[in-house]
Amino acid sequence: MEIRQELLDEVHLLGQRLKQEPCCREYREAERNYLTNEELNRWLSEFNACQTGLSLENSRGEDCDEKVVDALKERINELYDAITGHPAYADLVQAKATYEQFLQTVQSELQYAISGQRPCVHDCSACGGCG
Repeated sequence: MEIRQELLDEVHLLGQRLKQEPCCREYREAERNYLTNEELNRWLSEFNACQTGLSLENSRGEDCDEKVVDALKERINELYDAITGHPAYADLVQAKATYEQFLQTVQSELQYAISGQRPCVHDCSACGGCG
């Protein structure tokens, strides 16, 4: 399937315009803040190391040390709570949700512009279905 270059150029232009929308900029900023936060990076590294250690310890089968497993699980839970409770994480989650909703709206409008039909936005089990 070939797509005319003129159409691709218009899609790229639209993409550049959409990137300038506040929710897109806010998502990129929240992601950058999350990825560059030193405290979060330390916690994430430790979290991953603990997960690896837990997996290795569990793979020992009967030789598994339950005290080590329990200590690793406890630390993993502490780190999880710290990571998900960090403001940079919360900002990223919120910005990502807004960004994804924005993209869904754009996709729906594009679909409508092409097909002339709005996508279904309700639970079809309550009616005869869309058609």
